[in-house]
Amino acid sequence: MTTRIPAWIKKVGLILIGFSALALVLGRTVDSKKWIRSQLAVPRGPGGWLFALTMPMFHKVLYSPAAEFLQLRPDDDLVEVACGSGVFLKEHAAHVKRIAGLDMSDIQVGLARRRLRHQISAGTAEIVRGDAVALPWEDNRFTAATCLGTLEFLSDPVAALREMKRVLQPGGRIVVTCGIDENDEDCVKETEWWGFPHPSEAESRKMVEDAGFSLVSITYLDDDYPARFIQGVKPE
Repeated sequence: MTTRIPAWIKKVGLILIGFSALALVLGRTVDSKKWIRSQLAVPRGPGGWLFALTMPMFHKVLYSPAAEFLQLRPDDDLVEVACGSGVFLKEHAAHVKRIAGLDMSDIQVGLARRRLRHQISAGTAEIVRGDAVALPWEDNRFTAATCLGTLEFLSDPVAALREMKRVLQPGGRIVVTCGIDENDEDCVKETEWWGFPHPSEAESRKMVEDAGFSLVSITYLDDDYPARFIQGVKPE
């Protein structure tokens, strides 16, 4: 029987092969996978531009489901932690009252500010450089929060989730991705080969619950990209 290789693995594989080639060109031959992981976490330096510009190619599949789960409304005040170059905010949150994004990468912050320059000029958007475990906003500021494709890569995911809870208003919604469908053997093998973290469903749920969210639920995408979405609400 022929094993079907999901389209998302082919796409990500090709991109990561390209990143590996770049690592070799730059002379980082000792541990190119480690260098790639670090660039995926926080794009920096000359090679960081390639990562920043190509990341939306394999994160984009997360954006529409995230927007659907968030059920964004015109009166929402949304924050995206690890916002990257601002593609989600630009394409899926343009209709909300106000948006804010935070990222650790100077490159990503610059790209996001350029992408959202009109909203920033109008005073309806804000992009800042900062750490997910120390958000620069006051308590109870936002009505919705999200973090896509990043949470499990953070040094302290629960601390980041607690910060998202702090800046959310009571009743505020959160949608994050964390981990993959552990039943997808191809995905698990690919993830482990690259050394990417992939917490289990129980571990992911516990992170969100330990951060203080209620009504926690988990949903998976289809076979083309078996990402795990987690939804929660800040208690009233």
